This record gives sequence, C-alpha cells and structure tokens, in this order.
Amino acid sequence: MKKLIGLGLLLTTVFGLAACGETASVVVSTIAIDVNPSVELDLDENDKVLNVIMNNEDAVIIVGDMDLVGVDYNIAINALIGSMVQNGYITEFTNSVLISVHSEDAAKEALLMVEVTEAVSAALGAEAIEGSIITKEYSGDDADVEELSELLDISEARADLILDILELDPRVTAEELALLSINDLNLYLESKNYKMDDVEKTGVASILDYITSEEAYQLALTSLELDTLDVIGYKIELEQDHGIMVYEVDIEISTDKYEVLIDAKEGTVVVKNNDDNDDVFPTDVLSSEEVMVIVLAELSINEREILELETKLTMENGFAYYEIEFELLGEEYQLEVSAIDGVILTNNMDEAGFEYQDDKDDKDKDDADDDFPTDVLSSEEVMVIVLAELSINEREILELETKLTMENELAYYEIEFELLGEEYQLEVSAIDGSILTNNMDDADDDNKDDKDADFPTDLLSSEEVMVIVLAELSINESEILELEIEQEMEDGFAYYEIEFELLGEEYQLEVSAIDGSILTNNMDDVAAGNDSKSDKDDDTTDDESTE
Repeated sequence: MKKLIGLGLLLTTVFGLAACGETASVVVSTIAIDVNPSVELDLDENDKVLNVIMNNEDAVIIVGDMDLVGVDYNIAINALIGSMVQNGYITEFTNSVLISVHSEDAAKEALLMVEVTEAVSAALGAEAIEGSIITKEYSGDDADVEELSELLDISEARADLILDILELDPRVTAEELALLSINDLNLYLESKNYKMDDVEKTGVASILDYITSEEAYQLALTSLELDTLDVIGYKIELEQDHGIMVYEVDIEISTDKYEVLIDAKEGTVVVKNNDDNDDVFPTDVLSSEEVMVIVLAELSINEREILELETKLTMENGFAYYEIEFELLGEEYQLEVSAIDGVILTNNMDEAGFEYQDDKDDKDKDDADDDFPTDVLSSEEVMVIVLAELSINEREILELETKLTMENELAYYEIEFELLGEEYQLEVSAIDGSILTNNMDDADDDNKDDKDADFPTDLLSSEEVMVIVLAELSINESEILELEIEQEMEDGFAYYEIEFELLGEEYQLEVSAIDGSILTNNMDDVAAGNDSKSDKDDDTTDDESTE
C-alpha cells in the first residue's frame, strides 16, 4: 500500500512539474509526520514541498484533495494537522505526534527539527489542543528500518523508534509495539522512562482515553472478590501486553499475592493470576545480591543509604529480570534490571530518561518562587547541627525528608525522619540551624508518663538490649532497617517488643529487660519449618485428647 500510494503521487508530482516546463528539483530534506495517518514531505533547497508521500490509508483520508506541492512546508504542516484534527485523528484524548526529520546537511537537519516542532505545536495550539510532540532523528537509508517498516506495514519513522526501544529493552517485541497508537506509544515510553539519546519530547501524552489507576485498582479488587481492608500492599503500573495498554495491578493480602491486568481503555480484566513465581528461570541468572552490587556501582549509591529494599525475579517474553524498589534520601526508586548481566533496563529516577518524573524539580520551582536569602545553610549543614544538638547518630535515622520554606520572611527547614520507631517533625532556622520547633519535646514527658509509669527503672535500656540481641543473632547493626522497640509489662515481668527488617525479612522478638535473653523470635519458627508445624500439630492433638 505504501509503495503504490507513494509512487502514484510521485509520478503525478513529476508530471505536473514537467508540464510547467520546469526542471525537477532535488530532494534536500524529508519531514515525516506520524499520528496514525503517516505522511512524508520531501522538500527542496528552499523548503518547498516537492512530494507528498502517504504511507497508509488514513494518510490518504487526511490529505484528501489538498494540493500541497510547491507550498512552504509550514503551510503544508498546518493544513495536515488541521485535517487530522477535523477527521478525529488528533483530539484531546489522542494528542501525540511523532516527527522525524532527515537531511544530508546536519546543521540543516537540526534547524529544521526545531522549526518543524514549533510549526506542529503552533498548528495544534490553533486547534486548542495541548499536544505532545516526539521528535526522532533518522539517518535515512537504513535497511533494518526499511525491512521492519515493510514487514509490519508501518512508517519508517515509527519503525526506527521501535528498533531503538528493542535495543534498550529485549523484553518487548516489534509486533507488540507496532500495534500501539502513537499516543499509546508515547504513554508507554513515559511509563518506562527509557534513556533515548536521539529522541526528545515536548508536552504530556493525554491519558483522558484511559480509566484512572484508582478505577483499575477497584476493578482488580472486584475481580478477586477482595475488600480494601484485605489488602496489605499493592502497586499499579501502566504497561503494554500484546499491543494493548494495561494497568498491571499487583495486590498482596496476608495469605497470597495476585497480579491483575486491566485494559486501560475498556476497563476489562485481561489477565488474572496468582502471583506465585512458577516461571522456569535460566540457570545462569545473577542473584539479587550480585545485581544490587552492579546497580549500586552504576548509580554511585552507598548501600547503607538505601531503605526498604525489595527485589523480585520476573520473566517476560522469556527474558529474566529483577524488579527493584528502594528509598534513597526521600525519593522512591523503581528499576527493572537484567538478571543476565545487571544492565539497568528502566529507572524512574533517570533524569536523562524519556519522561523523568521531576516532582522534585516542580517542588524546587515552587520553592524558587520564594525570595530566599542568599546566605541560607544547605540541608546537609542544617542536619549536622540538628544531629549534634539532639545527640543522634546519622546512621540511626530513617526516611529523612527536608524542605526549605519561607514564612513571614523567615527561611527555615521542615525536617521529618524516623528514629527508633518515633516520628520526628522539626522546624529549623535556615540561617543558623537553631531548632524552632520539635514535636518530640512535647512528646518526651507524655512518653515518660505512658511508657515508664509501670516499667522498672533499674532494668536494661533498649540500647543495652539491642547490643545483646545483635551479638546473639550475629547481626551487623548497619544492616537492619525500620527498627521499632516498645517497653511492655505482663504479670509483673518487664520485656521489650522489638521489630526490624533484615535482608527483606521481618523480625519480631520479645526480649527480657532483666538480662536481654530472647524470649521469642519469629524467625526461629521460619527456620524450623516443618518441625514447628509438627509441634503445633502435636499440641493440637494433646488438647483434643484432654477434651
């Protein structure tokens, strides 16, 4: 179809020029515009349209009877975009346009890319549409691009973009991506935040044609016959599945884990399954520890600085990879990493990515609206002062968040963190680091009354108990996360309830406040396995016999 339409138009154009007694001009540049209608404009040295090449039937519809040969490319672009809007190809629901420009002159190509992007943006603005424009460099005369274009009946611009994605992410197929519209493809690229050197984007792809993530979550719960109260954790991501945009909803309850795929447009359940990992993985996959060593080195991150690390080995289209999540300095990282060689496939925090979620930048922009003094302390300098003032070891604090704020011309930091299960909220002068407010000052007296009223004062402190516990279990203090300690009394006996995370496992202990002996440890039951179950069964039998 592409060749027939293109050839027909080319012959018509040449015939028209010959009839006028003109010498055929040489094609200097080519502009490709792809929405679903896919149109190419060949330009001469004066940026006038020589040929209009229509790559699919939708392109024939939007070109119609317009004679664009000989006109300036700006006029042609404005006419084409207007026709796409009038024919319903570009709307507030599908607002994405893919543009590719090629010229033998690199400087000419770069300039033309900027000018074409501005022309398309202006044409969309004239139609009251806030568009999202993807611009892609294309060298032209690429055999692989031409072959894929012919094989899947798509434009060369789209084929070139798909090949770039496949090079970055071997989990997807060209056939799947070719089924996505340009707007869907834009949203998919945003969700993955791929780092693509020769691709840029302006604006945000419209998601108005999709159900919301909250609606997808509720549909997933309904399909599983679960109530929100049953859920102890969930995650929602926008994905593609066999060329359909879906919400992947992972739900965890106390007894099981589920994965549900919801069609993002129709709201129907595409796939529903138990999330038990029954995939057959290659024998040479890296361990999660090996992958984390590579990731931390690649991102220049100190292992001790990350919190709430979660790793999950997964398979997609026969490719093994890890889903990795952790917190670092108040930011949530979500990565997908090859289990074969540790290559980072996607990273939501990659600022060079296709759609870096720069919430922090937005926050900085909001902060920039305030006229801060030039001599304010940095957040790091303030934290040094605060930790010294409160006699706190920096390694003991969790989930640190700092925000520079102005109020009544006073610059100060809002600081939040966790320490030994307590949530600290402070306001600290950005000028000299003095603590203006500290919620724990008010809490100290209350905590002393509440916790120490019946608790003997001559017993081991929580710090002394932790020293004993860590030595007994051969655990390095720097490896534990989310430490919580509570004093308890039962029948006149004083003990500590201790909870923490270690290498993804949740520890729950009860420890004597007299001598630090461990009374109960949930991980003993885990290690005992079937023996614990047998003991429980024996106890049950004894109870039944007694009855």
